[in-house]
Amino acid sequence: DIVEAFIATDGVGAGDVADVRIGDRRALSVDLTPTGGERIALYETESATFYLEPDATTRVVVVDTRGGAVILVIEPTGRATLADILATADPVASTIEWP
Repeated sequence: DIVEAFIATDGVGAGDVADVRIGDRRALSVDLTPTGGERIALYETESATFYLEPDATTRVVVVDTRGGAVILVIEPTGRATLADILATADPVASTIEWP
């Protein structure tokens, strides 16, 4: 399970896992934070590595789709916090349509 792998990553602190819906699809959501003062590599694609940044909480949502899992990452930047972003992100997430 992808969410469990993220939670088990060394140096990562996690909140409670929540069952959510993104559009009409079932998903799991968890807030992740580095436990130390350094960036933590969370996952890689062919062209990039995604890092959790120190002193920030990032929401990761894994959506079950017909074609496989889709990972959505909601990451604050600058002086914004996750709570600042979620006021906009949550309503937008409900409008996503999956093929």
